[in-house]
Amino acid sequence: MVYKAVADRASKERFDADPEFKARARAAVTRLQAGDPDFIRAWQLLCDISRKDFEAIYSRLDIRIQERGESYYNPMLQVRPFC
Repeated sequence: MVYKAVADRASKERFDADPEFKARARAAVTRLQAGDPDFIRAWQLLCDISRKDFEAIYSRLDIRIQERGESYYNPMLQVRPFC
């Protein structure tokens, strides 16, 4: 869990400082949001790793959650034109 926080911070710093990295990151997010199977698998792997760490903490705190996932509401969203 600590590693993830450090990696997130380092990625943010690189994103802000490196235009090429920023462009690649944005392209990757676009492919993920478009449903690219390779990017979906990679995202699911990251979620599985995070979930394992979270569950260890939740268990120690005796917390039970119903996981919805980050994209749970996507199918329910309506695209509205800009005014």
